Parts: sequence; C-alpha cells; structure tokens
Amino acid sequence: MVRGNADLQGKFAQLTVPNPLSDEGDATQEGREDKTNMVYVIDGLLDLTLGVQPCPEFNLRMAACECIKSYFFKHSDIRRHFLSRAIEGHLADRDETGNILTILLNPSPRLATSDPYGIWFAAIIMFHLVYNDPTAKASAMAITEGDVSSGEEVVTSIQAITSHLISGLSRGDNPRVLVAYVILLLGWLFEDPDGVNDFLGEGSHVQGLIQAVTQPAEGVDEIVRGLCAMLLGVVYDFSTKDSPIPRATLQPILLARMGRDKYLDRLANLRAHPFIRDFEVTPQKLDGSSSGKLADVYFDDTFVEFLKDNYSRIARAIDRDPDLETPVMANGVEKGVSRELVDSLRAQLEEKESAIQDMQRALDSLRHELLQEQENSRAARGAASRDIAKLKDANDTLRREYEDGIR
Repeated sequence: MVRGNADLQGKFAQLTVPNPLSDEGDATQEGREDKTNMVYVIDGLLDLTLGVQPCPEFNLRMAACECIKSYFFKHSDIRRHFLSRAIEGHLADRDETGNILTILLNPSPRLATSDPYGIWFAAIIMFHLVYNDPTAKASAMAITEGDVSSGEEVVTSIQAITSHLISGLSRGDNPRVLVAYVILLLGWLFEDPDGVNDFLGEGSHVQGLIQAVTQPAEGVDEIVRGLCAMLLGVVYDFSTKDSPIPRATLQPILLARMGRDKYLDRLANLRAHPFIRDFEVTPQKLDGSSSGKLADVYFDDTFVEFLKDNYSRIARAIDRDPDLETPVMANGVEKGVSRELVDSLRAQLEEKESAIQDMQRALDSLRHELLQEQENSRAARGAASRDIAKLKDANDTLRREYEDGIR
C-alpha cells in the first residue's frame, strides 16, 4: 500500500518500468535498453485495472485498483490532480483505454457484456475521486457531452452516467455494471444539492429509477433495486425548493409511484444482503474454483462503510417535510436550508429592526423632553429662590419697622 506522505506518492507516480509489450525480439541488451518503452507506474496500473479483460485476471486487476486507491488515499491534492488529468485526456478525445471518464461517459456498446468489471473498476476509482470532495464534484460536473454545432443535445456528466444506468436497467445489463453506476452517483450526489439539481434536470431519470425499484425480483437484481431506492432517497433528501423538480413535487411522486413501504423494504433487503452484511468477512476476490465465472464482487469497502453509516438517515429521508431542506456544508458555506424559514426569519428580523428604530426615536424624544423638563425645573427653582429671597428681605424690613413702632 502506498499510503504516507505526498512526496513519496509523487515519486511513486513517476517511477517508470519497461513496457513488456515492446517487440525488441532478439536485439542486443544495449538495443533493448535504447528502445524500451517506459511507462509511469500509475498509468501501468490503470491499464492493468481497466484494460485486462480475461476473467482469471480479476484478482490482479483488483490488486492494481487497490494500489491506485492507496496512491491518493487522504491526499486531496493528488486526487484532484489525478482527476484533472483524466478530464484533460477525455476532453482531448485521446484514444486512452485507461481513462476512467471515457469509459464511464462513452462506454463501448459491448463493454457491459464482454467486460462488466471494466466499468465497475472505472466507477470505483471515480467514486474515490469525488467522495466527500465538493471541489472534485464541481470539476467533474462541469464536463459535458454533445456538440451544439452539430445539432447534438448537450448533457452533463451526471446526466450522461444516469442515462447509461437507465438504459442498462431497461436492457437488463450485468448487475455489476448497474451497481457501479449507482455507487458512483450515490457518492457524487450525497450532500451535493448542485449535483442533485443537475440530476433532476432530466425528469425521466426519476421515473426510470422508480420503475426499477417497483419491478419484481426476477426483473431487476435485488441489490440493484435496493441501490436505486437508496439513490432516490438521496436525491430527495438533498433536493431543494429551487430544484428542477421541487421537493414539494418530488415527495408526492415518490410516495404515489413507489410507496413508503416498498422504499423501506428495498433498503432493508439491501442492508441485509450477504454481500453487504458479511462484506468484512468475505474475501473480495475471484474464487479459483469458479472457472469461467465472474467474481462475486459488487462493492468497495469505502462504499459499504458509507452505506452502513448513512442507512438510517436515508431510510428516514422519505418522511422529511418538503418545506425543510437538508442543511449542507460545502467549502465552509451552508447550502440547502429551508427557504420558507429563511424568508420568515428575515421578515421577522426586518420587523424587529423597524420596531427597534421606532423605539429608539421614541427614546430620543423622551430624552429630549426630559432634558427640557430638567432645564425648566432648574429655571423654576432659580426663580423660586429669588422670590424667597425677596420675601425674606421684605419680611425683615417689616419686622424692623414693627419693632421701631413698638419702641
């Protein structure tokens, strides 16, 4: 595992190894050294993870995928650099079999059948790149597919991935492919109102997921049904008043077409499924005795932890009042608070501020009146003192005159 400081990881990424596919034949050692094609270790691991298709090589691909995940484990800068390189390669339309975005956004029509784990590994790596990283989510969401100048409809990366999921559900694609797409969308849309709004920009996506949840077990894999229900719960939980399908509209749709009991039942069955319940004690590898069969590997350890940690919250999401949006902190900014509550509190605040200003003006007026009364009181006391002095002088004069008269 290449977990540790970023310098070590950077050096690991730049290590090069000879390309075993180069055809030097019987050339001399010196000639081979000159002609050997060198590749970066990370590029080699990506090619190994995404490009090797034979079933018996699954364990090797799994090990290579774990190395890649370990490479950017707890290093956001390395993850974002990794993602930016993938975005650049995809937008440049390079013929890269090891580009996760190209595999996810433009999958080969036969890939889901010939190599379902190609899409699965690409989705797992992408899940780790965007999980709990608002910056990475925003960068990935900015990718669009379609050329306006050619008359093509432009869709975002979230809408493109969801479209592949809905199409795969209708075709009955390998459940590993469907699970891969849903895992990625769950990690992407969780605590991301902007991503949820992007998802809800295409209303048919909700209907497609509801149809998958409500289908009988023989129509859609039990795991896929549970994950689709979970995705609908996340979408509703982080939708807002201003979403393309507002919360007040989305909840009645879910309750009427899917039903609360069915929603909870699908989640409970997913949580109790052996692939989730016993994940920690089940080897995530291909059994050597399973000749020609695909491995029973559907999940990633980080996703299983995410599911178990947030299961109760997502199960309760369907009962949340549409007027109460879920608060979300993204890059230090709170998103998703109730707009009605904010407007109400703002009106109350303005009303109280106006009342305080009126009270301040009244207080100033009373203070002015008090000062005036105090001034008038001082003037009255001065006049009274003068009158008393005059009366005293007059009294003294009368007393003297009286005494003189008596004498």
